[in-house]
Amino acid sequence: MKAKNYKGNILHDLYIPAADGKYSQVDVLFVCSKGILVIESKNYSGTISGNEFDNNWNIGNKDSTPFGSINRSNTFYNPIKQNKKHIEAVQYHLKGIPCFSLIAFSERCKLSEIKVSSKTGYVFNRYAMINVFSRIFNSNPDVLNDDMINYVTNHLRQFCNADSSVKKAHNDNMRDNVTHDYNNFEYFDNYGDYKG
Repeated sequence: MKAKNYKGNILHDLYIPAADGKYSQVDVLFVCSKGILVIESKNYSGTISGNEFDNNWNIGNKDSTPFGSINRSNTFYNPIKQNKKHIEAVQYHLKGIPCFSLIAFSERCKLSEIKVSSKTGYVFNRYAMINVFSRIFNSNPDVLNDDMINYVTNHLRQFCNADSSVKKAHNDNMRDNVTHDYNNFEYFDNYGDYKG
């Protein structure tokens, strides 16, 4: 990021109260001249598949046994929907500032059959992060100057270092699902190449 001169402030592990009073736990925020990059980090291994409209995505793994390998599959909550809730919580406090949804999977994942159709969010492996940042920085206007970046960062910093009661409230509510429209996502393949 420094080599590309992508200046901004990074905040980790925020618990942001939403309009409904529930907390949204955000992995990483990057506040920059383009707005706020809301990053949901997934530390899975295996083959990931999913559709932006599904409630759950699949993660498949092969396990070796003395009799050969077997496939097993688990599901997890759709990260696009999850990050949409995070963005809604951020925008509840900071209306009018553009937010970008970034879903970053570990390098141990193979992204397969990821079906997304839009252009304002991104699904990728972490090693493609610089490609995603380049796309955002090259195709969006500056909306925040340095003073505004610092103001937004300081406002959001209050949601870092949440106490145990806030974390408990979030954990108690995190299984609630809300239906939304999930348009405007882009997918980068396992090589960091843009797939539309």
